[in-house]
Amino acid sequence: MANATAVVYMEQLKAAFLDAKITVPSTHNEKGQRAQSWSTDYQDVGGAVNIYGLDSYPGGTSCTNINSGYNVVRNYYQWFSNYSYTQPSYVPEFEGGWFSPWGGSFYDDCLAEHSPEFADIYYKNNVGQRITMQNLYMTWGGTNWVRAINPSHRGYG
Repeated sequence: MANATAVVYMEQLKAAFLDAKITVPSTHNEKGQRAQSWSTDYQDVGGAVNIYGLDSYPGGTSCTNINSGYNVVRNYYQWFSNYSYTQPSYVPEFEGGWFSPWGGSFYDDCLAEHSPEFADIYYKNNVGQRITMQNLYMTWGGTNWVRAINPSHRGYG
């Protein structure tokens, strides 16, 4: 549940946009399935957004266990049905790549876990669970898995 300071902040953001005559839907990124805040369908304590968003990085971000296999999330449909049932099922940050520090070896280390099958398995799972909006993190400013595996591929950022 959101604390009072966070609610005040979200209400101030909403007021600032309305005062500026900006009339677009508001959204946010819920950091994993840890809370159900900011959805009007859950417990609207104030500051709720128009479109609830759930971030998901099912493949992980550290590659500490590169042979762990796929960790397909099987409860997206139920999650959105419980906490944002009148809104589109939205994943504003879905794992599509990650950044590597200069000189890092992250991509070479992750090839076993993030093979070309990654997109096929994970994105089809999302479609099957009725995810209606999905934004990939990251395809520009970092490297997506397809490009990491095949640097000559020109179809991705």
